[in-house]
Amino acid sequence: MTTYLTDAIALVRMDLRDAAASRFSADDLSRALDRAVLVYSRYHPCQQKSTVAIASGSSHIDITSLISRIKVDKVEFPIDQSPPVFQPFTLYLDSISMLYTKGDGSNCYVYWSGIHTLTDSTCTIPDSRLDIIILGATAYALQAYVDSVLAEKAVSALESAKAAADKVSSRVALAETALTNAATVDTDIALQITSTGTVLSAASTALTTAIATGTGTIDEAVNIKLTDAAARIASAGTALTSAERALTSAAIRFAAAVTDMATGDDYINTANVGGDVAGKWAEYAQRDTAAGEGYNHQAAGYITQAGQYIAEAMAELAYIKGLDNKRRALLDAGTKYCAVASEYTGVAAELNHKRNAYIQTAVAHLSSADSFSNEASKHRSLSSSYTDEARALGAIAADRLRQFMAALGPGSIFHTMKTFNLLAEQ
Repeated sequence: MTTYLTDAIALVRMDLRDAAASRFSADDLSRALDRAVLVYSRYHPCQQKSTVAIASGSSHIDITSLISRIKVDKVEFPIDQSPPVFQPFTLYLDSISMLYTKGDGSNCYVYWSGIHTLTDSTCTIPDSRLDIIILGATAYALQAYVDSVLAEKAVSALESAKAAADKVSSRVALAETALTNAATVDTDIALQITSTGTVLSAASTALTTAIATGTGTIDEAVNIKLTDAAARIASAGTALTSAERALTSAAIRFAAAVTDMATGDDYINTANVGGDVAGKWAEYAQRDTAAGEGYNHQAAGYITQAGQYIAEAMAELAYIKGLDNKRRALLDAGTKYCAVASEYTGVAAELNHKRNAYIQTAVAHLSSADSFSNEASKHRSLSSSYTDEARALGAIAADRLRQFMAALGPGSIFHTMKTFNLLAEQ
């Protein structure tokens, strides 16, 4: 069983060093062989002789049935004459017109050149010229592989590189946005810290004022006033003690006056020789009463003095309470300022956490951009390798194509052999 085309494909694949069929499919190599056969046929067509009927009284010969025709060489009519009779003719599309003769209803011979056939069952190419077909097929297969497969791979790799590069740009833009947001948060944090410093300064001022007065400290002023108040209270106590002694002395005198008057009463209406006994005791009572009144008046003075000392002590204590209230107000203000500062600090901490999140986002995007950049670089390198391979295979294809065309053109051994054969026929 003949397998001309399959055998030719195997030979082309062998020359292409593609035993594993990893680059070229059987269809690819079949198309390359078709191209080589077509080009070969233009230089060395398949010469054929066909019997075609001519209608009686007509000079036209229908050659539609001559498939894959390249040119018509000769028309023999009438046929089988010795020597052969060849008619001059013109050709238009699929119709031959004999110039000086008309048909008689019989046949003619049309000698024509067509495209060679290469299938598994038929091969019109001489065995001696099959190598030139294989050479041309390898050139066309390589050329097709370079122009389609490698070009598509290179373009696809570049498109992948561009897609990766676009992702790099996208990730970088996202990273820039995140860093811009982080910078905005930095401004907000700076505002919070500035506000914190402001309220802390106010708190410090309030606390400093809570401690200081115009000439010293509040504690110093309180101690002085407390000392003064204690002195006033002590003086009031002394005055009250003195008043108590005076009152005790007054009570003794008044009691003595009462006793004197009681004794004088005992002597009233009593006759005494040589004196007024009752009157004497009344006089004693008056003197004791006067002394008691003196002591009582003295006690009143001491009590009044004690009241003044107590009033002064109360004034000192009221002043101390005013200082204490002022200090409490300043301490409350300082506490409130510190609370506000704490709020500002908390906000700053939250903003800083937010900024860190933006920074982490930017880092993630930049890391992703780096991976996409590496991917783009790999695709570009792959595209470059495809391009280099295409150049190398293209050069080989061009060289083989030159060899193929040189083998077909004037001056080639095949052309020389053909010319020699034609001369021999004549």
